[in-house]
Amino acid sequence: IAPSKTRRLSIEKLKMKPYSFLAALCLGEIFATSSETLLMPFFPGEAASREVNSTTVGIIMASFAMVPLFLNPFVGERLGRWNKKRCILFGMFLQTTSCLLFTFCYYITDHWSFIIYSLLLRTFGGFSILIGFNACYALGSDY
Repeated sequence: IAPSKTRRLSIEKLKMKPYSFLAALCLGEIFATSSETLLMPFFPGEAASREVNSTTVGIIMASFAMVPLFLNPFVGERLGRWNKKRCILFGMFLQTTSCLLFTFCYYITDHWSFIIYSLLLRTFGGFSILIGFNACYALGSDY
């Protein structure tokens, strides 16, 4: 059996101008990030119904920004060796997964389980933003 010839999709074969591709990429990242942001106005009310105080809610919300702050040097250093296009797709996949899993907070009724689950998923969401945005910026600088 002869192996089938597959075509590889590349930016050059898309017949798009680099600025059009960059604009589409940035638009995709904006929509991915807005999906993370749209969940947050509802979180304090859900946390209050599980008797989580406002300081803990603030720590959970801040964990989303703290992960990129501390891991950015590590990821930025290695991004030159990684495939940027795959990192963007991987970051968007992680963002989607994070958003979908975060919606299950509604079903957790235990106080500590809610805090731990929320903190882990916000941290995971921050890591996904870090991977996706850094790769997007690095790919944009190539053009």
